[in-house]
Amino acid sequence: MLTSTAPTTLSAPPLQAQKHDRHVFLAQILGHKLLGPNASLSVGAELQGFLCRRVRRSDKTGPGEEKEKMGYLFCAKCAQRRPVVSKYADHLPLYRQSARLERETGLELSRATLDGLVMRVGELLRPITLAMRQELLSGDYIQADETPVGVQSERAQGKKHQAYLWQYSRPGGAVVFDFRLGREREGPKRFLGNFAGILQSDGYAAYDHVGGPKMVHAACWAHARRKFFQAVELNPEDQTALGIVVQMDRLSEIETQARQEALSPEDRHSLRLEKSKPLLDSIKSRIEAARSDALPRACWPKPANYTLTLWTRLRRLLQYPVLELSNNLAENAMRPVALGRRNWIHIGSEDAGPRAAAIVSIIETCRRLKIPVRDYLGSVLPELSDFPINRIAELTPSAWAAKAATQNTAAT
Repeated sequence: MLTSTAPTTLSAPPLQAQKHDRHVFLAQILGHKLLGPNASLSVGAELQGFLCRRVRRSDKTGPGEEKEKMGYLFCAKCAQRRPVVSKYADHLPLYRQSARLERETGLELSRATLDGLVMRVGELLRPITLAMRQELLSGDYIQADETPVGVQSERAQGKKHQAYLWQYSRPGGAVVFDFRLGREREGPKRFLGNFAGILQSDGYAAYDHVGGPKMVHAACWAHARRKFFQAVELNPEDQTALGIVVQMDRLSEIETQARQEALSPEDRHSLRLEKSKPLLDSIKSRIEAARSDALPRACWPKPANYTLTLWTRLRRLLQYPVLELSNNLAENAMRPVALGRRNWIHIGSEDAGPRAAAIVSIIETCRRLKIPVRDYLGSVLPELSDFPINRIAELTPSAWAAKAATQNTAAT
C-alpha cells in the first residue's frame, strides 16, 4: 500500500535466493538487514553495474565457533533496474543474463531470482502506467494498435496461449501497453472508457463502437498504401495500382515538408487544404473508376474496398491539424515487443502479463521522450513503494522529464 512516507530504499517483500545461489544474500534488498550485527564489509569494484560490494558475513554456529561466508551486497538501484532494462530494452533473456553474470563475475544468480526482481519492478510500475493512461485519456489524440504475444496459460494445455499487447500512445507523449488475453473489442472499450478525442487506428473492427459519444475515429493512410503496394508486388505491370501508390507517397511528401518547415498546426492545416485535398479527391476518383472496371479475380479490389470503406476516416486529415498521416509511430513502438518475442519467447504466466506491459510502457515512453531509462528507473524505483498514491502522476516519465528540465534550468 502506498503511504505518505518516502524511504530511500525499496521496501519489497523478501526475495529469497534459490538454494543453488551460493552466498547471494538478497534479503529484502536492504543492506543493513542483509549484513546483520556480526558481518564485516569490504568495498570492491562494481560487477557489471549489477552489484556494488562484496561482504564477509560471520555467523556463530556454536559456542566459541564462527563460520565466515563470502557474498555480495546488492546495490538496490542496480538490482532493480539492471535485469529489467537488459531484458525489455536490450532484449536479453534472463537465462543469458544469469549465464553472463556467472561467466564474468563467478556469481551464480538463477533465472528464477532474476525473474522475481523483474516481476517486483513490474508490479511497482503499474500505478505509474495507470497515471500515464489518464494522461492519454485527458488529451485529444490517441493512436492505437495491437500485437500478439505468447503466454503460458492453463487455457492452452501443452502450448502457448496467444494473448495481445494493445498499444495506446500520443505522438511525442506517453506509450501505454495494455495486456489482454484476447483480441476482442472489450480491450479497447475498457481502456478508452469515455474518451472524447481522436482515435487513430487501422480498419480492425474491434476499434469500432468504443470510446465516448464524442470520440472521432480516424484511419491510417499507411495501411491503405500497404494494401495497394502489395497489389503492385503481385502484378508489377498494374499501372492503376502503381499510380495510386505514387499519389499516396505524395501525401507523405507534404507531411515531410510540414515537419521540415516546423509549421504550426494552423499552417499545416492550410498546407493540407492547398496540396493534400486535391490529391485525396484524385485518389478516390481513381480507386472508384478502377474498381468498377476490375475483373472479379483482379488482385487489387480488396485494397480498393478497404480504402473506400474507411474513406470518411481517412479524410479526417483535412479536418484536424493534430492528426498524423499514419499510425507508423504506434507500430514503431511495438517493434521492441517483436524483437523481444524472438529472445524471451513468451510471458511466463497470465499474472505476469500486466507487469510486463507496465515495464514495456515505461521503457517505450522513455525512448520516445529521449529519457535515459536507467536514470529514470534509478530515480523513481527506490521511493516508489512508499510514494503517496494521490501524487503518483508526479512520477510519470513526462512529469519526471519536466522536473529534471526545470532543475537543470535553475542550475544554470
